[in-house]
Amino acid sequence: MCNQQSLLNSTQYVAYDVVMDTWQDRAKKRMKSLGLTQAMLCDTLGVKTQGAVGHYFTGRRKLSSDQAIALAKQLQVSLEELFDSNTEGTRIRALRIERYLTTSELSQNSGVPEQDVQDIEEGERSPSEEELIAIAKAFGVPVGWLTEGEQDAEPYPSLSPVPQYNQIPVLDVELAAGNGTHIDMERVTDWVPISQDWIQEKQYSKDRLVVVSVIGDSMMPRLHEGDMLLVNTADQKPASGNVYAIAVDNELRVKRLIKRMDGAWIISSDNKANPAYQDEIISNHNFDQLRIIGRAVKVVMGDI
Repeated sequence: MCNQQSLLNSTQYVAYDVVMDTWQDRAKKRMKSLGLTQAMLCDTLGVKTQGAVGHYFTGRRKLSSDQAIALAKQLQVSLEELFDSNTEGTRIRALRIERYLTTSELSQNSGVPEQDVQDIEEGERSPSEEELIAIAKAFGVPVGWLTEGEQDAEPYPSLSPVPQYNQIPVLDVELAAGNGTHIDMERVTDWVPISQDWIQEKQYSKDRLVVVSVIGDSMMPRLHEGDMLLVNTADQKPASGNVYAIAVDNELRVKRLIKRMDGAWIISSDNKANPAYQDEIISNHNFDQLRIIGRAVKVVMGDI
């Protein structure tokens, strides 16, 4: 059941019959038959509030691969049933999700621009013959599987290796806020796959990365409620202008830290439109009272 309290816990998407047009419609129909509510999907989607679940049903947020698989399991349907893999675009999307690929990674592997991949998956247009061949080669599947669902044709050899992932722990926020940044495995509620190549490219240590989720709107428009936030706990030395997970009086927050000319630090929210989120000033000699958990480096599939 959802916890409506403050801050931060847990990681792609996809169309059923003539009457129901979207996966959201099909999910709602299935939920009704099973007696499920959106509030009951919090744990399934790895978010804290019903409002965060609602963002996926309105299209404001996109389901991750793990979330799509978990939702289909909760609704007791296959991915194909939930996301209607009866068109080229939905077959591409379903296969991409099963391979834990982002649209950006499929674009890189196939050479098809990411916006075109997204348009094809969303049904905005049909793929050209050249695009189908390129995507089929990237997946290592027959073109016939993408066009007709036929799997007996000779597959193309995959153009690129299947990406490898590190499983990064999702922490229980309230517990993680209590005693430093040490990761107690008993506090881990889930795991999120993060690309090994991306971690190596950023020169992060996988053992110092954790995932929490955002509650509230103080950091909008960059961070939304329900966003999964990757935090590098090895980066605890503040650099002005960056976003950090911090603890003040044992309350865990996500804020932007800005250094003033006099050496004091501003604990700032990005949401300046809401007067409730006022900047806080902490003097340089009191800065040790502020505990930095780590720097926020990635949101779901984007960077801070």
